Amino acid sequence: MKTATIAVRVDESLKAELEELFASLGMTLSEAISIFLHKAKETRGIPFRVARPVTINPSPEDVAAMLNECDDDDDAQMLSPDEFFAAVQSRIDSLGRGYAK
Repeated sequence: MKTATIAVRVDESLKAELEELFASLGMTLSEAISIFLHKAKETRGIPFRVARPVTINPSPEDVAAMLNECDDDDDAQMLSPDEFFAAVQSRIDSLGRGYAK
């Protein structure tokens, strides 16, 4: 198989950190990049979700309201992690500050 060279500019410290990471996985940075490219071809896109980071900054009033809701709930129950995060996401969405979709 013929090979081609791709030149990519990245931060020196990022490159060094990733070389160490991939070495611990038994591969070179070049092999890891090749795996990424093959997966991108296979999935016909970026092989993982790409999204903007979400910063949640509820107002003091929103925090107080959420705490009051918790205090007022006499039937409070333990939630599974999935239920908890779904409830949190639902509350965030209701405030108009949810994940970008």
